[in-house]
Amino acid sequence: MKKLIILGDSILKGVTFSSENGRYKLCLPNYDKLDEEGFEVKNFSKMGATIEYGERVLKEELKDSDDDCIVLFEYGGN
Repeated sequence: MKKLIILGDSILKGVTFSSENGRYKLCLPNYDKLDEEGFEVKNFSKMGATIEYGERVLKEELKDSDDDCIVLFEYGGN
């Protein structure tokens, strides 16, 4: 099975600002289409995550992965 590993901060976690509520909210992504295409999706993104956290998780996850693995990696800075 193909694997998609997602690593990032609040953006890839799905945190967005709601101007209607004047605060941040979590919009959980829907991976149903990817699942139908045969992808196992693992999202390790979290608010406040650093690139050091991402590196540790990536190294651990890639130990058990084969060549059919895609990594989406995004970290920003304020």
